[in-house]
Amino acid sequence: MLIHQHYEMELIQKQNELKSSARAIADELVVHSTTKYEGLRIHDCADRLTYDKDPFSSRIITKGSFCRHRLCPICQWRRSCKYTAIFHKLFDNYPTLNGQHWIYLTLTQQNCHVTELRAALERMSIGFQRLRRQAFWVQNVLGAVRFTEVTHQASDIAYAHPHYHCLLMVRPSMSQGNNYVSIEAWQELWQRCLGVGYIPDVHATCIRPPQKLGYAAVRENVINTVRYSTKPVVGPISYDWLAAISRETRSLRKVELYGELRNLRLQAGTGRNIQLGDIADDIVLDEIFHIDEGDLPY
Repeated sequence: MLIHQHYEMELIQKQNELKSSARAIADELVVHSTTKYEGLRIHDCADRLTYDKDPFSSRIITKGSFCRHRLCPICQWRRSCKYTAIFHKLFDNYPTLNGQHWIYLTLTQQNCHVTELRAALERMSIGFQRLRRQAFWVQNVLGAVRFTEVTHQASDIAYAHPHYHCLLMVRPSMSQGNNYVSIEAWQELWQRCLGVGYIPDVHATCIRPPQKLGYAAVRENVINTVRYSTKPVVGPISYDWLAAISRETRSLRKVELYGELRNLRLQAGTGRNIQLGDIADDIVLDEIFHIDEGDLPY
């Protein structure tokens, strides 16, 4: 009982914080005729929530009306919870994932003016498709999930920083053997696939194999990368930034699955791919919050 009360208080506190951020964003958008409707949607998101307890499992469930706008911090957080729960389900249904080798890869490009963001993201998408067709990828990357994130340049909010967070399920030889890819090699490959004249920033981290880390720790580390990659991003509370981000990212998919991870998701789910806007109005919190994770809710 005390544990559920703790989660309920955590949830209420988090919702209040997110609601405050959502209202600040809505206040910027609602005063302009071109974004008034979007502002009203975000303003009214999660105005009324109910907290119930499932009589069969004592799980806390939230119900409410949500706007599903990609600028809304509340709905961003719910999507993060959704994808975290999806990967928990995959590990539950397919325990062999605990024994796989994983690489966490971040691919970037030069910052661009926010009005040129859509073109930059489309260029990155084409570059990523080229990367997936490389021989080393076809032979060694068994599955992947790609998360798109856009943040602002710290020194000038007129410039955006688009980048990919990628979780790769790879053959053992790629994480610590003959097919290991160094940071320099990743940079060269991404530069060539992106078709640019500069060396882009690339970060790659191997999640230690289960023989060294333990199966439970592999799962925890993979889930944490998913949680980090889908965390809510609240940029500057500036109309110009918010309006441009909303316009430039409209209809672009933020999460993509490939290879075996996509196939496993289709088998474990409803037989269709994950869509960004595809999120149920109910979230079962016990599938998201875990007692041994101290960084709730992320």
